[in-house]
Amino acid sequence: VRIQSMFDDIYARIDVRMPRIQHKITELRDDLLQQISMVCASCISNGSMSCAYRHIQPESTESYTKDSNTAPLLIRDLDRLKMEIATLKETVNAQSVYIQTMGDKLNEMSLQDGTGIPDYAMLSGGARVVSTLGTSTHRWERGRLFIWGVPLFDVYDTDNHPETALTPGSLPGQCWSFSGSSGTIEIQLSHKIYILSVSIDNVSPSLLPNRGALLHSPREFAVYGYQRYKQPFPEHMLLGSFTFDINGNSIQTFTIPRHSIAYLYVRFEFLSNNGGLEFTSIYRLRVHGQIPSDRISNNSNVKNNNKGVPTGIPY
Repeated sequence: VRIQSMFDDIYARIDVRMPRIQHKITELRDDLLQQISMVCASCISNGSMSCAYRHIQPESTESYTKDSNTAPLLIRDLDRLKMEIATLKETVNAQSVYIQTMGDKLNEMSLQDGTGIPDYAMLSGGARVVSTLGTSTHRWERGRLFIWGVPLFDVYDTDNHPETALTPGSLPGQCWSFSGSSGTIEIQLSHKIYILSVSIDNVSPSLLPNRGALLHSPREFAVYGYQRYKQPFPEHMLLGSFTFDINGNSIQTFTIPRHSIAYLYVRFEFLSNNGGLEFTSIYRLRVHGQIPSDRISNNSNVKNNNKGVPTGIPY
């Protein structure tokens, strides 16, 4: 959006200036031709063709100005026009370089998964959903099966499951939707980490037919950390309460206050959405942090020490 805005600004400047520049060039050309014709006519009437030739040469500015009072004005206007064109070229070149730089940065960021920092809640990285604590996944009805005109049962979408919230992708519909405006999801991270921040991805408004779908986006939520997961009541610590702004960026990162405990389990507790009473859509949840130094030093021995027990993919 920002790059498109810069392009629009550049084109607007060119659209405003170019007609004026072209009109000025036409005026100067016509005035210059008229003055040259007058000088040539004057010289020819005096029987001096060499005089006319000298006045046409670019080097003969002094002799030309003696026969035309408007010549200095024309030369001044031409110089001003050259400066304006040069300034416009410099502006366009500078904007082009800036746009190219921003494009390179955006391309690099896209290769870095949008944030450029590791996500320890990514399903493909070794994380998994532990529980949703009774939160009901919203069932999308896709149709009804009939045989000989008799309805047998409804057909529902089977792709809407909690693991979707741990998978990259934020196109419309690539989300986990749960019924109502509040719900919970508990995640085992790929590594035990000091949690420094969490991120929530949402669908971009530019991809939606209308902003009404944003009513189902999460709003207020809380994040808890567990060292060990014990049913039915694991020991947990509130890491922070936050608010997702649907008018902000599609990816919003929230800083966790400093703490000295490394956690392997995280719970996202969604307390409200933006007015969608039927369901709430979670596109992606991310957890960022730092692996304790002893975990980093032991990564090379993880297979030998754990005898093949999956521990996630080291970053």
